[in-house]
Amino acid sequence: MQTKIYSSFEEIDNDLAILRLEREIHYKKASLYIQKTKDLLSPETLVTNIFRSFAGGYSGIAGTIAGFIVMLLLKKIRNWHKI
Repeated sequence: MQTKIYSSFEEIDNDLAILRLEREIHYKKASLYIQKTKDLLSPETLVTNIFRSFAGGYSGIAGTIAGFIVMLLLKKIRNWHKI
């Protein structure tokens, strides 16, 4: 890495401001990725994905019926969980 030579304090302040903004952007991205990971690993999401992948194995009217049954089961599970 080449050493940068500054000719004024204003240039230093500008580079520091840019670095602060870049750090904030990286922090926000990391926070967003952590939140998305938490959401994907929640029990409700895991169960939903398992049921949807099960229902996705059927085609035509069987797939429609399986999807409907899965949605009913998910609603029952959600209502049961809230009690």
